[in-house]
Amino acid sequence: MFKSSFTKWLHEWETLIATFINAVIVIGVAIFVTSAVTNSQKRTEFFIDFTKRYQGILDDAHKLSKEITNKHPADAGYQPSAAEEDDAQQTYFQLFGLIYDEYYAYRNNFLDQETITNWLTWQWHDFTDKKFKIGGVLYADAWKKWVTGPERDHSLTKVINRIFECQDRECVTRVIKEEGQIWWKWLPV
Repeated sequence: MFKSSFTKWLHEWETLIATFINAVIVIGVAIFVTSAVTNSQKRTEFFIDFTKRYQGILDDAHKLSKEITNKHPADAGYQPSAAEEDDAQQTYFQLFGLIYDEYYAYRNNFLDQETITNWLTWQWHDFTDKKFKIGGVLYADAWKKWVTGPERDHSLTKVINRIFECQDRECVTRVIKEEGQIWWKWLPV
């Protein structure tokens, strides 16, 4: 008796139940698509902002180096004054802050592994090649000064130091992967 009344009720309400199920599915798909589009837009906006910030840092570095060269055109061995070195350090500090921001973006899925690996490999080359200078200050020297401040206790400083100790791109990739795995272990399940 119960079965026949349930079947009868089900047939009477069949259209309404199907409409409800379809509505739930459509809403679920809409939420998923909206979320995916929003995340994609955020990634794109972040990448554009990063590019602008990096270009601004490079422009500042170029202006400072050109200014120093114009002041001392005949002296190729000129060492920057304290004020010039301070300006160079400030430009480097903007760059190092950008590195930290990039790594956080990677940790929060705004950058893929290949992009962060390329970026940090590039920074590793600038650190180890002993050729990259801003205002006469070597990258490695600016980093050493950076880590003597409060940044020495920052959790990412250890990661970046490990990357700068690498001997090749594979090591950079490995450090990023290892740190990424550590990061995901902290997330609540």
